Amino acid sequence: MSLITRPPRRRAASDDQPTIYLIAFKDHSIVPALGYWMEGATLHYVSVEHALNQASIELIDRDLSQRLNDERAVEFKLPSR
Repeated sequence: MSLITRPPRRRAASDDQPTIYLIAFKDHSIVPALGYWMEGATLHYVSVEHALNQASIELIDRDLSQRLNDERAVEFKLPSR
């Protein structure tokens, strides 16, 4: 008798839970955010503590940020360079 193992099912996010975006910085820090937007060359984001923050887009590790969010099936888009 052979056993068939299946990967665990991804638990669907509940509608009452906020989407958490992961923003990776070039200094290797990763910040969870409730929301984000761009104004010029500045990334604005709201921390999970509901604090408004901003950083130059030059400080953001775009590739790592994209990969971290893609792995969690979270849509994350920064404007092209």
